This record gives sequence, structure tokens and C-alpha cells, in this order.
Amino acid sequence: MTRNRTSGGATASFWQGADDSDLMQTIHASTIVPDDDSRARRFEWSLRPTIRGRVMVLCLPTYAIVVEAALVAERELDDTTQIKESSPRSRDSRSRAGSGKRQRTSTPQSQGDQT
Repeated sequence: MTRNRTSGGATASFWQGADDSDLMQTIHASTIVPDDDSRARRFEWSLRPTIRGRVMVLCLPTYAIVVEAALVAERELDDTTQIKESSPRSRDSRSRAGSGKRQRTSTPQSQGDQT
């Protein structure tokens, strides 16, 4: 199991593959989590920000439901990323990224007014 260190959070898949003892040692080691709601909130805050934002707005009550929602959000983000990367339109827009700016041109009328 690897944790996504670059974004500061873990993926839902990371936590799904962990057993309870791994979870307790990894995320809850410094405090005892008294109830399911607290465990759900701690789990939400351990997720990558892009997944966390999609899950937290749902205000889900239990840890199991939060994990399921995080897995769905993660799959959807992965699918979206794959579609964007494989799209020919996406590749074309990246190659033309700098060509969208207008160049300043002077008109003959504006040059003649500088007397």
C-alpha cells in the first residue's frame, strides 16, 4: 500500500485495501476515535482534496457510507482524467495554449493622431 504523498492525502482505494489494524495505526494512532461519526470525519480529512471536496458536501453519517462515496468519487475523477488525456481535442488545445492572445496592432488612424 502506498500513500499519495504529493497531494497530502490518501486515496479511497488506499484505505479500502487496509485492514482495521492498519487504519488504527495510520490515521487514528494519536487519538482514540469514540464513535462512527468521528471516524467518518477523520477519514474524510485524510482524503486527497479533490476527493474530499466531493465527499464532505454530502454530510454522510457513517464511516462505511463515507468510504463508499469516496471510492465512487475517486473512480469518477480517474475516468474524467483518462477521458481528458485521451481526447484528441484536449491534445490540440494544449499545443495551442499560447496562441489565444491577441497581438497589439496600431491602426493608421491612431498613428496619425500623434501630432
